Amino acid sequence: MDGGGNPLWGNHLVVIFSAGSQGSGHEVACRKLGVGKLYSVMSPGEVPRIKAYDNSWGIPLMVDSGAHSYNKHSLFHVGFGGNAWKLPPPRDHFAGYYALIQSLAHQPITFVELDIYSVLPKAEIDAQYAAVKAIPGTFEYIRVYHSMLDGGTCDVVRQWVDEGHKYIGVGADALPVFSKLFKVTRDKVKVHGFAMTRFDVLTKYPFFSVDSTSPLTAAIFGTAMTGKLRVLSREVQRKERSVSASQTSKERLYSSLEGVKEATNYLTKLWEARGVVWQ
Repeated sequence: MDGGGNPLWGNHLVVIFSAGSQGSGHEVACRKLGVGKLYSVMSPGEVPRIKAYDNSWGIPLMVDSGAHSYNKHSLFHVGFGGNAWKLPPPRDHFAGYYALIQSLAHQPITFVELDIYSVLPKAEIDAQYAAVKAIPGTFEYIRVYHSMLDGGTCDVVRQWVDEGHKYIGVGADALPVFSKLFKVTRDKVKVHGFAMTRFDVLTKYPFFSVDSTSPLTAAIFGTAMTGKLRVLSREVQRKERSVSASQTSKERLYSSLEGVKEATNYLTKLWEARGVVWQ
C-alpha cells in the first residue's frame, strides 16, 4: 500500500494526533515523544504554531479547518450554541484558510477540508477542494465524509476512491455505517477518525490515523489516559491508586502522551498481524 506523500509518516498503520494547544508546552511534549500534533485554524492561539511548523519538528502535523465550529450549530446539534453568531462568514473563513495553505504548501502538512456541508452547497465545497488541490506543494488536503452526503450509502466515498483520493476523514456521525465504509476504503484509502480514540472502534476498524484532546485535558483537568486510551477521572485514579493521581500537570501530559504512543504501537502491530500495513 502507498502511505502517501508525507515523509514523516514512517511505516505506521495508526497515527494518533494529540489535539489542542496549551501554548508550545504541549507541542514540545509531542515533539519529544514523537506524537503527531493537530492544530485548528479556528483557534487564534494555535495559528502561530501552525505557521511556525517545519518538518524539523520530526512529527506529522494535521491542521483542522474549524468546520466543527460551524457544524455543531447545524449538522451535529451539540454544544451550548451561544457563540454561533461570532463565527466569520464561511466564505471569508475559507479565503483565509486558502491563503494559509498557500503560504505553507511547501511543508508536509495534512490540511482538512472545510466540510460544512450543512452550511454551503456540496458543489461549492467540491470547488474549494479543487482550488486547494491546484496549489503546487508537498501538503495533503483531505476530504471528510458525512452520512448526510448520501444517506449513509457511502456512494460518495466510492466516488472519491474512483477519483483517486488516498486519504479521507470521517466523524462520529458516520459511525453507524463504518462497516460499509471500510469495505470501500480498505487497501485503497487511508482513513482519519476525528475525535475517534475509542479503543473498541480502533481495534475493529483499520484507521490510519485518529485524533484526541484527551492528553491535553489530562494536563488541564487532572484526568489521565492509559495505553488502551482509557480516560481516568481523578476519582478513578485515586480509587485505583494510579501513579497519575499524584502527578503534576506536566507529568500527566507526558504520561498520557506515553499512553498514546503505547496505543499507537499496539494498534499498528494488531493491524499488521491482520494484514493491514501502510508503507
